[in-house]
Amino acid sequence: MNILILGHKGQIGSAFQRYAFHEKIAGVRCLDIEGHGTQYMDLREPSDELEQLVFWADMVMFLAYDVGGAHYLKDAEHQYSYIEDNYKMMDNVFSTCKRANDTPVIFGSSQMATMTHSPYGVLKRLGEFMCKAVGGLSVRFWNVYGIETNPEKFHVITDFVLDAINKGEVTVRSTGKEERQFLYADDCAEALYAVCENYYELKDQLEQYGMDSVDISTGHWTTIAQIAFEIAEIAGNIPVNFGTDLRDYVDTQRDIHNEPNDMLAPYWQPKVTLTQGLQLIYDHHS
Repeated sequence: MNILILGHKGQIGSAFQRYAFHEKIAGVRCLDIEGHGTQYMDLREPSDELEQLVFWADMVMFLAYDVGGAHYLKDAEHQYSYIEDNYKMMDNVFSTCKRANDTPVIFGSSQMATMTHSPYGVLKRLGEFMCKAVGGLSVRFWNVYGIETNPEKFHVITDFVLDAINKGEVTVRSTGKEERQFLYADDCAEALYAVCENYYELKDQLEQYGMDSVDISTGHWTTIAQIAFEIAEIAGNIPVNFGTDLRDYVDTQRDIHNEPNDMLAPYWQPKVTLTQGLQLIYDHHS
């Protein structure tokens, strides 16, 4: 299977690229605005190279997006340039897939796609509609975590781990009561390949049950406070502090609990426990 990964420098895209390498999956090509040489491409702009690669591909994995943790999205998602750039990218990629005889495409969406208070969520929902219009399939991710490389866009787990290592304490910049479903990036990559292998069957099921996406998550809710205490224990039972001045705090999800569907359960199950995943992140940075 020839797979074109769009966004291989992101957290999920890089995990999928590693998975493809370790599993010796032949025929993988990668493009990203952060890439180099033949792997560089600004997906907001039409190009003959993109069109040729989409024609070449048996599957397009559309994982490219401008996204980050809550602190990044708080300001970024309300900027016109943020909305314009992500829309241009979706329009260019999906229109290219349409011209390429409806090349199968998997769009990496988010459980925030139903959250209309968030420009990021609305854009992801629009992407789902565009993907469906070109005959593609959308997957929704629930708080995927792993090794991050861009400090501007770090998510909460990386923030806590770096607090623990650099400051000897973990600072929770909220009440800690917010709940999330966390999935380790390597498990997410394996789930994506399961979607590739069962693409048409899953599409038929979506149509049969009137559903919008194949959801990729663990199904287990965990509070941010629990994450902080687990990391503190890994670091040697260091202190955990909770913010007292919450004026700058923003919960991008507003504590909305979308429950994932279990459509992927017959084909994939997560392997890495939350404790194991946190240990892996801590070991990487320490």
